[in-house]
Amino acid sequence: MTTTRLSSAALALAFCSLGCEPVEDALANFDTVDTCRADLGNANVAGSWNLSGTGSRHSCGAPFEHLNTDLFSLSARGLVFTQAADGKLTIGSPTGLLVGLTGEVSGSCVRFTVRDTDPRTNLATDYRFDGVLQSFGELAGDFEIGPGAGPGICQGEGRFVGKPSQ
Repeated sequence: MTTTRLSSAALALAFCSLGCEPVEDALANFDTVDTCRADLGNANVAGSWNLSGTGSRHSCGAPFEHLNTDLFSLSARGLVFTQAADGKLTIGSPTGLLVGLTGEVSGSCVRFTVRDTDPRTNLATDYRFDGVLQSFGELAGDFEIGPGAGPGICQGEGRFVGKPSQ
């Protein structure tokens, strides 16, 4: 899932700027920090969620060039996550227009993909979400818009927030 790499040289430089001796050997075992905290078990994200986000959408081919934009917003209400004991997610949508393809939880990290199909054009677009369940109960992270199926496939990226439905 999401792992942050810390440069031991950068940390040693920070320590040295404070007047300390270089401690690169001591930091060698702390190169990788697991931001998902999988050692604490999987977060429970089962339930209904509302997602919102902003980003950009580009590379939309003919005849969908008008969908290219530097300010793209997304919104999905009432996505239902069903979570298995192993962290696998099944995703449902009340409208049926969004179809959950895959999903998983590892520690506090949540990754899932949904497909949006426009019934008028039959254009399918995949949205991949990669986020972390925050201590206050919201999901936050990045999304990518990627090829689905059909003509004029778009790509893009941005940030999203997920809140439990009330």
